[in-house]
Amino acid sequence: MEALTRIETSRAIADTLLSDPDLDAVDVVPIVHEITEQFDEAFRATVTSDLPERAVVTANAGVRSVIDNLVENAIEHNDTAEPRVDVTVVSGPNTVRIAVADNGSGIPPDRRADLLHPETTDEGGGLSLVSTLVDNFGGEISLGESAWGGAAVEVTLPAADSDPE
Repeated sequence: MEALTRIETSRAIADTLLSDPDLDAVDVVPIVHEITEQFDEAFRATVTSDLPERAVVTANAGVRSVIDNLVENAIEHNDTAEPRVDVTVVSGPNTVRIAVADNGSGIPPDRRADLLHPETTDEGGGLSLVSTLVDNFGGEISLGESAWGGAAVEVTLPAADSDPE
């Protein structure tokens, strides 16, 4: 099952990056739940989430990569003795906000734009992919500082007009 999910996600990412992607209604809550559980069990980090019952966005299976990259970055770039990551999803009438915050050293303000725009630098890696996917889904991404002083990444995606099939 995991291999099929990876294949579907990879195909959706390629479609999103290379063409006019087919976007559907995708509930991000089970995706966030699964990813936060996997990282909480696999790494020396505390990963928590605050999720509504449902949060349906207009996207495709590539949204899994958006969430996965954000949580993985928050853990990998956290240099504290006890890394902590919190994922919050807030569903509104027109948008869904996915916020990932950590207690690491954060992202310096003068580097934030470069990390989101790969055309300006060789930096960014996963964040530049996330930024491109979010843009192609009609959403927005911003980088800031978490309440713990670490990094905070916020993705806002359009809410879907219908439920997933």
